[in-house]
Amino acid sequence: MRLKFQNINIDRTESFSEAILFIYNQYNFYIDQFDNDFIPVSLNIFCCYHNRNEYLSAKRIIDDRFSDISDKIIISVIGEPPADGTVASAELMLASKSNSDIKFINSKKHLQIQIEYPQGRLYFFEPFESDLFSRNVFLEYEETIIRACGMSNIVRAWHYVPDIIGFTNLDGRKKQNYQIVNEQREKAYSHTKWESGYPAATGIGQVKGNCLIQAVGFVPNNNAKIIKISNPLQIDPAKYSDSVIISGKKTPKFERAKLILSAETGLLFISGTASISGENTLYINDPVGQTLKTIENINALKNKVSKDYNIDNNGFTDSHFRVYIKNKSDIDTIRNICESNIESDSINYVIADICRANLLVEIEAYFNICGNFKNII
Repeated sequence: MRLKFQNINIDRTESFSEAILFIYNQYNFYIDQFDNDFIPVSLNIFCCYHNRNEYLSAKRIIDDRFSDISDKIIISVIGEPPADGTVASAELMLASKSNSDIKFINSKKHLQIQIEYPQGRLYFFEPFESDLFSRNVFLEYEETIIRACGMSNIVRAWHYVPDIIGFTNLDGRKKQNYQIVNEQREKAYSHTKWESGYPAATGIGQVKGNCLIQAVGFVPNNNAKIIKISNPLQIDPAKYSDSVIISGKKTPKFERAKLILSAETGLLFISGTASISGENTLYINDPVGQTLKTIENINALKNKVSKDYNIDNNGFTDSHFRVYIKNKSDIDTIRNICESNIESDSINYVIADICRANLLVEIEAYFNICGNFKNII
């Protein structure tokens, strides 16, 4: 049981239609290349649009181009421009085929991909999309996931929020958009006993549009388990004090990382991570300091997993990082630091607002793990 990521970047300025054609052709190239070992499960397409009409136009171009495979892969359109200045880029996620049984299920217009492994069943869900303030998006998310795999088995989630640090008048009060998401998420999660902790998650900004939620679930068999990972350098987000919560009282319900561990393999999902020590932002207005601190926090999570489960550095195999950069002026600085300090051949850079106004960068990560964990399981 393994996941693999492949970035698709355009090396020159194209029209949007030409860019999507390039991504489509590259997608097919990689599918042919990996066909014996991996199956595609999701394709995130990153682009910029300025209003709903532009979004619908982009979505229509993408849907038309990928119409021949739309029932076999989950495609998401994410309003985060590529950091390299091109009109679009993509991130392909694939799952290993070995010893697997794959099912494609369409439920209420949401494609689910279920992959049965000896260790358990992985679930990939088509994104849930709705106006941020309708509250329907979390209700639909909750109902679909509970019906499929149970809410407590969500191991990874992404929340793409338009104008994430902006404010909206709602229910007679001025509330931060990220806090609205936290409140809706808490309500959706309140009916579940989270015995293995909340999902690893990223709450991140995107340009104007709907709120978009992605999710990955896992139902373990007897020879696997889901494990919550806390960061020794940070407070768990659910335990934040009121001093760092803007315009509300609901804390963000996610874990710093989640680990799926079986007898010989593991999947490590590291949440969106920033320059936070305890619960406080460090290195304000300093992109260098924030990037280095963020990488330190990710390494602390990785080192904790390594120590707790006796995994040497060779046990962390394929990895993938996504780097969210707030300001275009910081792109080169942050990219150079990442390239010098992150050991991975798969790093994707996009432009996005972060969930705190004083944060300049956020990084998430994924690792495949191998080793002997039979005594632990």
